[in-house]
Amino acid sequence: MIAKFSVKKAYTVIVGIVLVIILGVVAYTKMTVDLLPSMELPYAVVMTTYPGASPEAVETGVTKPIEQAVATIDNVENVQSMSAENYSMVIIEFTSDVNMDTATIDMRESLDQISGFFDDSVGSPIIMKLNPNMMPVMVAAVDKADADSVELSEYVDNTLAPSLEGVEGVASVTTMGSIEESVQVIIREDKVKEVNDKVKKALDDKFADAEEAIQDGESQISSGKSQLENGQKTANEQFAQAELKINDAKYEMLTSEKEINDALKELQEQEKTLKEQKEQLEKAIASLKELLSSYQTLSAQKTQLEAALAASPDDAALTAQLQAVTGAMETMETELAKQKDENGDPLTFNTLSAYITSLEESLTKINSGLSEITKGKKQLNQALKKITNGKKTIDDSYVDLKTKEAETQSQLTQSKVQLEQGEKELEEQKTSFEDAKEAAYDGADMDTIITKDMISAMLTAQNFEFPAGYVTEDDVDYLVRVGEKFDDVESLSDFVLLDLGMDGLDPIKLSDVADVFVEDNSDKIYTRVNENPGIIFSIAKQNEYSTKEVADRLTDKFEEISGEDDSISFTTLMDQGMYIDLVSSSVIENLLFGAVLAVFILLLFLKDIRPTGIIAVSIPVSVVFAIVLMYFSGVTLNVISLSGLALGVGMLVDNSIVVIENIYRLRNEGYPVKEAAIKGAGQMVGAITASTLTTVCVFLPIVFTTGITKQLFADMGLTIAYSLLASLVVAVTFVPMAASKTFGKISQKENKLVTRISERYAAILPKILNHKAIVLVTVLVLFVGSTLLALSKGFSFIPEMDSTQMTMTMVMPEEAETLEETAELSDKVIEKVLEIDDIETVGAIVGGSSMSMLGLGSDDSYDTVSYYIECKEDKEHTNDEIAEMIAEKTKDLDCEISVSASSMDMSSIMTSGVSIQIKGKETDTLQELAAQVGKKLEEIEGLEEIQNGLEDATPEYRIVVDKDKAAKYGLTVAQVYQKIQGVLAEASSATTLSTDAKDYSVYVKDEEEESYTLKDVKNLTIEGKDGEETVDVKISKLADVEDTNALSTISRINQTRYISVSGQVKDGYITTNVSNEVKEVLDDISLPEGYSIEYDGENETVMEAMGQVMLMLVLAIAFMYLIMVAQFQSFKNPFIILFTLPLAFTGGFAALLLTGNDVSIIAMIGMVMLAGIIVNNGIVFVDSVNQLIEEGMEMREAIVNTGRNRLRPIVMTALTTILGLSTMAMGFGMGADMVQPMALVVIGGLIYGTLLTLLVVPCIYEAFNRKKAKREDEDVSLIEAEGILTENEEESDE
Repeated sequence: MIAKFSVKKAYTVIVGIVLVIILGVVAYTKMTVDLLPSMELPYAVVMTTYPGASPEAVETGVTKPIEQAVATIDNVENVQSMSAENYSMVIIEFTSDVNMDTATIDMRESLDQISGFFDDSVGSPIIMKLNPNMMPVMVAAVDKADADSVELSEYVDNTLAPSLEGVEGVASVTTMGSIEESVQVIIREDKVKEVNDKVKKALDDKFADAEEAIQDGESQISSGKSQLENGQKTANEQFAQAELKINDAKYEMLTSEKEINDALKELQEQEKTLKEQKEQLEKAIASLKELLSSYQTLSAQKTQLEAALAASPDDAALTAQLQAVTGAMETMETELAKQKDENGDPLTFNTLSAYITSLEESLTKINSGLSEITKGKKQLNQALKKITNGKKTIDDSYVDLKTKEAETQSQLTQSKVQLEQGEKELEEQKTSFEDAKEAAYDGADMDTIITKDMISAMLTAQNFEFPAGYVTEDDVDYLVRVGEKFDDVESLSDFVLLDLGMDGLDPIKLSDVADVFVEDNSDKIYTRVNENPGIIFSIAKQNEYSTKEVADRLTDKFEEISGEDDSISFTTLMDQGMYIDLVSSSVIENLLFGAVLAVFILLLFLKDIRPTGIIAVSIPVSVVFAIVLMYFSGVTLNVISLSGLALGVGMLVDNSIVVIENIYRLRNEGYPVKEAAIKGAGQMVGAITASTLTTVCVFLPIVFTTGITKQLFADMGLTIAYSLLASLVVAVTFVPMAASKTFGKISQKENKLVTRISERYAAILPKILNHKAIVLVTVLVLFVGSTLLALSKGFSFIPEMDSTQMTMTMVMPEEAETLEETAELSDKVIEKVLEIDDIETVGAIVGGSSMSMLGLGSDDSYDTVSYYIECKEDKEHTNDEIAEMIAEKTKDLDCEISVSASSMDMSSIMTSGVSIQIKGKETDTLQELAAQVGKKLEEIEGLEEIQNGLEDATPEYRIVVDKDKAAKYGLTVAQVYQKIQGVLAEASSATTLSTDAKDYSVYVKDEEEESYTLKDVKNLTIEGKDGEETVDVKISKLADVEDTNALSTISRINQTRYISVSGQVKDGYITTNVSNEVKEVLDDISLPEGYSIEYDGENETVMEAMGQVMLMLVLAIAFMYLIMVAQFQSFKNPFIILFTLPLAFTGGFAALLLTGNDVSIIAMIGMVMLAGIIVNNGIVFVDSVNQLIEEGMEMREAIVNTGRNRLRPIVMTALTTILGLSTMAMGFGMGADMVQPMALVVIGGLIYGTLLTLLVVPCIYEAFNRKKAKREDEDVSLIEAEGILTENEEESDE
């Protein structure tokens, strides 16, 4: 139907072909050209920097939290990590079907949740999807005439690198070997001490007045206390004296009172006596006066009587009266005489008057005495009253005295309390002052204030300039920018750190406490380009850009820069673009050469230029058609896809050959040209469709594979499938159309050689069919033998690809310690290497690890030099041979040289040799086990270059803190660690100084940082507690020091530590066999509980990939069988064709054996391809036999005729494929090494398989269809018998 349309609508076909060619040309110019397919590997890397941190600190503080965070993300299969000094790298492996963009977002969310818990010095985690684009597209060196290293570095950093980063497609430029200038701020102890002295002096002056005031206060309080004591003493004395006086006065008063009372009493007694005397006197006087009066009366009477008597002497009465009177007078005189006068004389009446008078005088005296007594009494009473009043006064005075004394004591006590309070307050003030003074001195102690952390923080805070927002003035928006950055070293030096605001003390500037200067790292840099100093830089591209385009742009940029300034020269050390040019050119040359050979074979067989021309035209048409399909499906032009095209060239003519040969045959049989074209294509359309589909379907199972197998070979499968599908479309459209226009006149041109071979084959075939068992057994034996021999050579992944670029590493001996030693020996190595004619350029750099190549860190070790070797394009030796020559020339040098023969192929990123992972918890135990395993591996003969994982171990001092001793001072291990870590931590950039010329990183360091020794660490002191007392304790008192080796990198997988022990397999030994021997040897090792051994390395990688390829092969065979079942409408015939697969595999294994190649994944992919190719011949053969049998031909005759008729197309298709792959199989051109095993397998399988297909398929076909043939023979005999009977009956009727 399609063929008929193509023949009748020729212009439509031509227009379609023209459109395809136009689309192809446009697509080819727009397709991305890369070295390898665009691979999205299911891996992501989290890089986190931790400046100054040890591997253990990185593991604990960064790696573990990141591992735990990412382990919870969906579709994570494995988490592997490396914790090294200054950085952490965590590699996450996802399932093969994961969307890496989504996975990256999930990772970022998980990391954002934990980033806040990191130490302040930990950098922000960087997430990278792992793909080949991470590797640099170009590594080059630059030199500038008449420029020293610093000037060249400034040119590269400030001019060249930004210029290259501006090239379209460039992602980053990483320089290696450039002199990096930085501003060093070194805190000097002598300067800090000088500032300290000034601050202390200023503080002394400031505190002098306060101290004087305190001293005055103390003096006043002391004086007050003295005055108070004196006052107290005086008051006490005065009060004592007053009290004594009062007591004396009181005593005197009491004495006077007593005396007065006594006197008064005496007076009273005297008064009483006087009164009594007075009374007696008065009585006596009265009595005496009465007596005297009576006596006088009597005397008068007597006188009178005497007178009377005288007158009347005889008056008796008178005489009696006189006698009575005289008697009375005598009695009175007698009685009176009894009384004495004052003189003691008896009284007489004559003296009585005088006596009375004296008595009266006495009475008067008594009265006077009484009066005096009364006066005295009055006086005494008055005195007594005065005394009483005096006593009261004294008592009041005493009370007043006591009150005053109490008041005085109270006042004194109050004054004392006030003084004490004042003294206390003064003491408190003094203490507070002393504390404040001490705090002020401590606070102003520059030793504690001026630290690198303080200066770093101040520089970071002050070196600030940032937009704060906008303000509007007169309808104009003005950007408000806050801050001002330092613009030179002088401004940085003059930066004021502290202004204490004290008289006599200037603000403290940075230069007052530190040396500020610009320093470069020239003493730590070693780069050479052909023995000359230079700067090496690596350039990475953006993912969406073509490697070749970016490399070409960079090359143009180099030429532009050199043209503008002839003092600048560039040397390319590694150029993926150039390598891609070489490889792609080589592959395209192989493609074209294979196409020419295929056309030559067609011409040789067909002996006619017209069918040959048609097929020759169909090749580019099919290739362009395939390129269009590649473009729209996103397949890039790379080594794999171009190799697929080259492999497809030999096969894509098969369909056209089959169709054109059948049209040519029918035309020779006399069919009209259009009918021959339509019928010829129509007869073959089913067979070529089935054969194409079987070949295409062998790559369909690649969708079921995982990992790198799928990523690598999907492009090849798609490319081959596109080319074969294109060839199918061309075979059923263009070929019949072209044949119908060119086969108008045709003459039979017999190929006698082909005819003789065909006839000879037809003659031999019946004999072979008669000995089917021998043929089948022989084929089976050859298949088993070749398979076992080939597999016995072992397995590999992908062969190394020869290129113009190599890498080399030099490791110095252990005793080498300085960069000068390394540089001297490296110069000798370069000199030796440049003696090799095939080597054009050698670039060298100290360190130069893959981490620094990616711009993710630097290797500061001086014992390793990395080399980039650029070979001549027309080199006479292979890279392996050059590597051997390098080893020979450098064998006498005291260093270890390892050469990688290829730095551009997939083999360079694969694990090679044998690798054992020892898993466990403690690094010490892991190191012990690694050493044991390493010794065991050394006993295995097939291994060399044994590495027990301890080669990169770094010497360490392990400070073991005695917890009991630390606890005695209230300290913990963590506190001791913080003290030591704080002192030994490496400096990180505090800020950036931006000048007009360049930017400088500013590093702040202590003076001692560059010279710390173990002794210094031991002498470090840490503040602890001894009881209640704070003491400084030396580290040496708390810990012991052990001299050990530590891992420079702590590796973990799924949060378990491990150490890898590896070894390279010697030439001539099989990796698989050596790996099995390793497993047997290591079974004897006794592992502690919790420790295990797992096997990694090339064997495990290859076996995993081999399993994927075998899955592809099994599924491909299943798909091919189903397609053939649909084609033949039979379950049996496909089995006949599938028996050709062992034939092909036998030839493939034989080709590997004869060429010395081992069974690689590429070779097995060739086997998968071969399975799809080889069945095509079987399909054509069986289909032709079936058609002849359907036309009524006997089976064996049909088999023989098919063999005779189909020999030419079968051989032609096989030879075109074989010759199309021949240049690739011979390894012509750059990059052919990688796909060479595939081409060898296909060629070997086709040669052997095609030959034996013509022999074995007929045998199997006849064996499978023997019963059917017998039944058909019986049916034919019966039909013939019935025909004879019919004829006889007709004859008899006649």
